[in-house]
Amino acid sequence: LRDAVGVDIEDKGATLAVHYRHAPHPADARAHIIAALAPLGSSLRLLGGHFVVNVLPPGAGDKGTAFAALWDRLGADVALFVGDDLTDEPAFELARWRPLIGAYVGVNARSSAGTYLRNQREVDLLLERLVELRLGHSKGRTRRRPR
Repeated sequence: LRDAVGVDIEDKGATLAVHYRHAPHPADARAHIIAALAPLGSSLRLLGGHFVVNVLPPGAGDKGTAFAALWDRLGADVALFVGDDLTDEPAFELARWRPLIGAYVGVNARSSAGTYLRNQREVDLLLERLVELRLGHSKGRTRRRPR
């Protein structure tokens, strides 16, 4: 894939993300990526996403498994998960069994997220508001943001 135009490989440690958003012909780039990965063996898990092929080793979990483990380790009563890709769906599905607020960034009628945020700016506003509420709560009062 070294010479593939518009293809970038992101090393995530235990996994790889092969991005092809900038490829002149995304469908051809995706096919080239899949073909290049084939010699590595059928035990690899390939997960698609928005112009990305995620490469996972055999037995690797998903974002839902990882998020649940983190949640348990922290002992949280409720959690917020924000995501914008197909690989985020296993985490959103935790809401079936746990008190989770799942928010998909963008509009995806097929998402398991309970709500959506239109764009990154709305994610930023949500996080700012949560910080304000937390700070106000820790001081015994709730502060309102001026409009």
